[in-house]
Amino acid sequence: KRTPTPGASLYPMINPSLSKYLTPSENEIAQVTCGKVGKYCPESTHTVPKISNYAVRCCSSFEIKGWHQSTGCDNWVTDGSCISNKTFDEAIEICSEIGGRLCSVFELETNCGKIRKSSDCHNNKYVWSSLSSEPQALSR
Repeated sequence: KRTPTPGASLYPMINPSLSKYLTPSENEIAQVTCGKVGKYCPESTHTVPKISNYAVRCCSSFEIKGWHQSTGCDNWVTDGSCISNKTFDEAIEICSEIGGRLCSVFELETNCGKIRKSSDCHNNKYVWSSLSSEPQALSR
């Protein structure tokens, strides 16, 4: 489990002098992971508040028509669905509605959660991720 760097704010867009008053509990934070391993993101995975807005990438442990499976990977990934600016709970709901789940940190960090090159949607941005390859429950 990753923990934030001591002294680093989980709310980077808020005035740093105010962030000391915001201390999210464990159930209010989640992971975001770079959409594709490589030069695109400054770090692979980090923890952010669930109310933040990030891109959505959905995976499945089972084949779903229209989804693709990268060579050497055990999961399938949506193709062409560029969904941006969603909270963690919205992302879970979106993936659940189409029969999937958030891609796991492992899937994204091993490029098993990347979108095909022809689509390239959000491969260079952070996307919501989970620590598990099991479907997530909403935190509401």
